[in-house]
Amino acid sequence: MRYWIIAVCICYTLSSCKFGGSQKVIVADTSITFDLAFNQLFLDSADIEAYVEMNPNFTSFRDSYFDFYKERNFSYAWLDEDGMGEQAANFMNLLDNLLEEQRDSSIYEKRLRPLYDSLQLIPSPWTKNVTIEKFTEAELLLTGQFFRYATKVYAGADMDVTQLGWFIPRKKIILTNVLDSLIQNKGRAIEQYEPLNKHYRRLEKMLVRYNEIEKNGRWDSIAFRQKSYQLGDSSEVILQIKNRLFATGDLPAMDSSLIFDSSLHKAIQQFQKRHGWTASGKVNSSLMNDLNTPITEKIKKILINMERARWMPAEFSGDFILVNIPEFKLHVYEDGTHAYDMPVVVGKQADNTVIFNGNISYLVFSPSWHVPPGILKKEVLPGIQKDPNYLSKHNMVVEKYQGNTPIAVRQVPGKNNPLGGVKFMFPNSHNIYLHDTNNKNAFKQDKRSLSHGCIRVSDPEKLAVFALKDQPNFTLDSIRTSMKSGKEQYVTLKRKIPVLITYFTAWVDSEGLLHIRNDLYGHDEKMAQKLFTKPE
Repeated sequence: MRYWIIAVCICYTLSSCKFGGSQKVIVADTSITFDLAFNQLFLDSADIEAYVEMNPNFTSFRDSYFDFYKERNFSYAWLDEDGMGEQAANFMNLLDNLLEEQRDSSIYEKRLRPLYDSLQLIPSPWTKNVTIEKFTEAELLLTGQFFRYATKVYAGADMDVTQLGWFIPRKKIILTNVLDSLIQNKGRAIEQYEPLNKHYRRLEKMLVRYNEIEKNGRWDSIAFRQKSYQLGDSSEVILQIKNRLFATGDLPAMDSSLIFDSSLHKAIQQFQKRHGWTASGKVNSSLMNDLNTPITEKIKKILINMERARWMPAEFSGDFILVNIPEFKLHVYEDGTHAYDMPVVVGKQADNTVIFNGNISYLVFSPSWHVPPGILKKEVLPGIQKDPNYLSKHNMVVEKYQGNTPIAVRQVPGKNNPLGGVKFMFPNSHNIYLHDTNNKNAFKQDKRSLSHGCIRVSDPEKLAVFALKDQPNFTLDSIRTSMKSGKEQYVTLKRKIPVLITYFTAWVDSEGLLHIRNDLYGHDEKMAQKLFTKPE
C-alpha cells in the first residue's frame, strides 16, 4: 500500500496546478527512492492549492507552501508513517509560549490543538478507521501555522513602523529556510537557527521572570511618607522596599529587618543604575515612582521592546556604532564585539532625534555651523532684532539674504561653536549627525534630551580615533590639533562605519540585569495601542 501512495503522489506532483491566476507546473524528482525519501508519506499538490484557497489566513503564504514542499518532493514534514513527529510537539510548545508568556493570541488557531491531540493517540496513518485526509489536514495546518508564527515572532507584527517614528529597515526572513531548519532538527535547540538576536532572547527570558512576579501577586503600591530614607533609617516602608527589590533581583537575600542597612543601599544603587539615575543609594521620590510602577506596565514595556528587537538584524558583525536614544548612550562595536560606551545628548521632545540608520562617510574637523531654518527663525532672527551686534557676538556671518532678512547664517569655527571640534557625517534626509559640543556640563545630567535633534557625543576624540583607525596619519595628537585649528578640514573615511540610532526603553545587559528607561517621545504609547488594543 505504501508503494501505491508514493506512486500516485508522484504522478500528482508531475501534474499541473493553477494558483495566483497563472499555470504553475510542479515537478517532482523522479529519482526519489525509499532510501532517499524524507518519509513515506506524500502530498498531492492539488490538495495544497485547495487547502490554501480554503484558509484565508494562509493565502499570503501560497508560494512558501509550494517552495517548501517542492524541495521535499512533496513528502510530509510534520508526520511520517509512525505518526506525529517530535518537531510538531516542540512547535506546539512555541505556540503555547506565544499565547501564555507573551499573551499574544493574534495567530491562535482553535482547530490545531484538538487535531494535534487526537493524532497523538494514533500511531500511524495505517491505523484502522483513520483516513489519510486527517493527516493531510494536520500536516498543512501545522505548516501554515508555522509560517504565521515565524512571520509574527521572527519578523514582527504587521504594522507600518514609520508611523512609530522608526526608519531602520526591518529585517527580512525566508520562511522556508527557517521551517526546513526546524524540521531537520526536530524542533530542538531552536535558538541556534531562529533569526532572532541576543537582545530579544534576553528580554524573552526576563518576561518569564516578570510573569512569575505578577502571578505571585506581591506588587502593591508602597506609601512614601517622608522626603527620603538613607543608611541607618528605620521604617515599615524600608521592609516593603526590601520586599520589592528582592522580587526584582536587586536585593540578593531577603530579611525582615526594618533597618536601612548596607545591603539595601547596594540594592538601591543597582536599581537606580538600571533605571538611568545617579546611583545615590538613597530612597527619594524618583526611586519610589519607579518602584511603584505597576508590574503590568513593566511587562508591557518588555513586550514592546521585544517587538522592536524583532525588527533588528539577527546578527551584528563588523565595526558599527549604536545610539540608544532613551538611554542617552552611544555604544561602539569592533568586529561585532562591544568595545566601549559614552554618554550622549539627544533631541528634546519637541525636536525628536529620528530613529534610522546610515553610514559615517566623512569627518569635519573645526566645523562651521550652518544654522538650521527652525533655529534661525526661533532664535537667531529675534536675537538680531533685539541686539544689532548679535551676529558678531556669536561669531556668525550671513551667507544669504532675502531682502533685508537673513535666510542663511553660518557660525564660524571656534570655541563657542555648538558643534565643537568635530562632526561625524552620515548624509541623510533627516539632517542628523554626531558632533562634539561646547557645552560639556550637559553630560552631567541623568536625563539628556536637550538638543535640536542631532546627537552630541561626550568623548569626540575617542570616537574620531575609532573612525580613523585605518588611517594611521591621524593620531590622537593630530586629531586634537585638527579639532582646535579653527580651520575646517574634511576627512573622507577609507571605510564607512554603519550607525544605528535606535529607541529601546527596555533591554537586558550581559549580566542579566533588566534596564528600563522613560518613553521620551511617546513611541511606547503608540506601539501599545497597536499591540495591546483588541480589535472590535
